[in-house]
Amino acid sequence: MRPIELDVHTHTVASGHAYATLTEMAKAASDKGLKLLGITEHTKGIAGTCEDIYFVNLKVVPRQMFGIELMLGAEINILDYQGTLSLGKRYMKHLNLRIAGIHKMCYKPGTPRQNTDAVLGAIANPEVDIISHPDDGTCPLIYEEIVVAAKRCHTLLEVNNNSLRTPTRKNAHENVLTFLNLCKKHRVPVIASSDAHYTADIANLDHAVPVLEEGLEFTAIFAFSDILAWEAWTCLHKKGIRIPEDISLVGFDHIQSRMALPFDLTTISSYKAKMSITAVECLSCKINRDYGREGHCEEICHHVIATNLVKGETVRDIRG
Repeated sequence: MRPIELDVHTHTVASGHAYATLTEMAKAASDKGLKLLGITEHTKGIAGTCEDIYFVNLKVVPRQMFGIELMLGAEINILDYQGTLSLGKRYMKHLNLRIAGIHKMCYKPGTPRQNTDAVLGAIANPEVDIISHPDDGTCPLIYEEIVVAAKRCHTLLEVNNNSLRTPTRKNAHENVLTFLNLCKKHRVPVIASSDAHYTADIANLDHAVPVLEEGLEFTAIFAFSDILAWEAWTCLHKKGIRIPEDISLVGFDHIQSRMALPFDLTTISSYKAKMSITAVECLSCKINRDYGREGHCEEICHHVIATNLVKGETVRDIRG
């Protein structure tokens, strides 16, 4: 598994039932090699947590500590079947990150329809970035509706490590697999988080990763670059997964024309000279709207640069 670079759902002593300070959490995240840490304190409704004024004054906290980036936010309670949230918009504007979720301390579990409407209401709120732990079987959800709404509103659904190791969350493992497969069907990204309440649990995804590996079946990888394709090839090779017999692999940028890879990669070649010229032209238009002939700027900034498929030996032909 590649090193974990971020963990966006964690808590400090400010949440009332966590056991490390903000500084201690940031230092531990840095020591573990993270690049980004999200600290999302509980809002009112959870016993012992901070008052709303806490979030207003987050401006005094540096967003860089111990060489990592900090995102300071809140885990906000969904309160009713309409998706009403426990933190007002006037406070949310002070946050870098807004997570919303059901907590039974301040929510009465209803029917699948009622619970689904509650989560859909939160997803529809443009302030909400992530839905936390939508996996507790005591608050059953209609997952396909949740996944489709998450895609439409660009809201992430969370695979929560704590949920998967906590017996009080009914059928969490099965429910996570259900929404993961629906996310695959609808092409919806998810995010995995530790939900750490102490330094030792930062970036701990020991229960989440196996479920992700179990739940996401795939037949091909289209990598953002040839370097990432190379990394994917290495990881798959270590797991005994054959390319292309088991998984097809495609890169992008055709760097192997200048750099020898240990395999013949199928990739997409882009015309880098044309890309460079177009980038300079776009920049010139941004600086001076009168640059070039009439209509030139609009034309150049919407120009599609042609690509070319370079056939290698990493794609399986599935045609009959």
